[in-house]
Amino acid sequence: MRARRSTRWRGAFRARLAQRRRRHRAAHRTTGTTAIVHPHRFTSVMMNAAIVHGAELRDGRVTSTVRDADGTTVKGVEVDGSVIDADAVVIAMGPGSLLAAQWMSLPAIHGERSPSIVYDTGTPVSADALFLEMEIYGKTTPIEVFPRPDGSTYVTACPDTAAFPTDPADVKPEPNLMDWLQQMSERLSPLFRPEKIIAKQACFRPVTDDGLPLIGRVPRDEGLHVASGHGVWGIFSMRLQPAKR
Repeated sequence: MRARRSTRWRGAFRARLAQRRRRHRAAHRTTGTTAIVHPHRFTSVMMNAAIVHGAELRDGRVTSTVRDADGTTVKGVEVDGSVIDADAVVIAMGPGSLLAAQWMSLPAIHGERSPSIVYDTGTPVSADALFLEMEIYGKTTPIEVFPRPDGSTYVTACPDTAAFPTDPADVKPEPNLMDWLQQMSERLSPLFRPEKIIAKQACFRPVTDDGLPLIGRVPRDEGLHVASGHGVWGIFSMRLQPAKR
């Protein structure tokens, strides 16, 4: 019975996600509604807003969940040896959520790595986001270009699957794929010159085997919730709620 409920839930969620994506595309067809979120600025603004409303930011490493006597209800988390009591615990650590599989039952979450280059292109650049395909070394590869209001332009392509490092400082692009990305960028525009490079970097996105995000209460674990596996649709999916069972 649990398996059938899970299948129905994910099937309903897939339909809702497809519908929301269609609406998203329809609503983002003009320069007035096109945008890219700057990850650091967005998370900083959201965290600061939460603090204003009474939240507290604690710097530490979560090592396990704390459960009641029969082990079915989560009562808090252990952080660097200390226990923080909680009525509900939400695992929302991006690709780092796979580490939580040590304390809970989760479907497989993988880290998809994407290299990117940030160029100093100046404010006269059009606000249009580009979703293109280019051929390099006989292989057709999608490439995406996102101008930002601060005068920089973010270019990404060539995602790959790699082991997810536990230390964010160890997240680095694969050198050959970064070379490909730079060559593709220079073919796209004369603005993408080596001396205009602000940063060469990589990021990991959480993905699941079936491509569907994991959002909602963890089965058989009262008080434990998860929000991960969104791939490139993380911010876009944040307002989605699980379908009623």
